[in-house]
Amino acid sequence: MRELQANYEKIKNLNTIILSISVVPQAAAKNLVEYFKLSYPVLCDVDTQTIQKYGVLNAAGNNAVISIFIIDTQGIIRWKQIPETTIPGEQIIQELQKI
Repeated sequence: MRELQANYEKIKNLNTIILSISVVPQAAAKNLVEYFKLSYPVLCDVDTQTIQKYGVLNAAGNNAVISIFIIDTQGIIRWKQIPETTIPGEQIIQELQKI
């Protein structure tokens, strides 16, 4: 979240929308946005339906694994990463520039 926020303006200037999806309820998502001072929304997927559809539900079935998707305007996934650590914002920007 911090890496995306730190690069928010650069990513936004590439005609891109950032969304975060979490299993937390709406009040907790609001707290995340405030705590991390996010410029992008955290969407709530409490029942994990969307997380399951993207194949990023953890083994326990109660949370999403950290992942980044780049989806084009046609709805096609152009790039997907499930990192063990944070993905540098510059790497995300480079992938966006390829589209």
